[in-house]
Amino acid sequence: MTTSIDNKTETLVTITDEAAEQLKQILNEEEGSNLALRIFVQGSRAAMTLDDTEREGDVVMDFDGMRVLVDDESAPYLAGAIISYQNTLMERGFVIENANLPQSGGGCCGGSCGCGH
Repeated sequence: MTTSIDNKTETLVTITDEAAEQLKQILNEEEGSNLALRIFVQGSRAAMTLDDTEREGDVVMDFDGMRVLVDDESAPYLAGAIISYQNTLMERGFVIENANLPQSGGGCCGGSCGCGH
């Protein structure tokens, strides 16, 4: 069973307007109209990919016609996350902020960045 969430009433994640615009552009450029954005947790990091398959237990969200999928194991870690898009001199790309990611040990960021704090 999949769980559908309408972004007008309740949402697991928030996607900023700029990120949504960039994602829609990417989805429009890809072959196949059934593609969705899948957000998942792998280790102590959140990641995104394009996917055309809804899986058992997926949380399915609709953002103005753009489908977003989150598997049931990743959902608790992604609750409240904000997906934004940065376009600066030093960085360009999507950022997943405020995810409740599992700690992998050590420091302020769970040890996943290698900063040693």
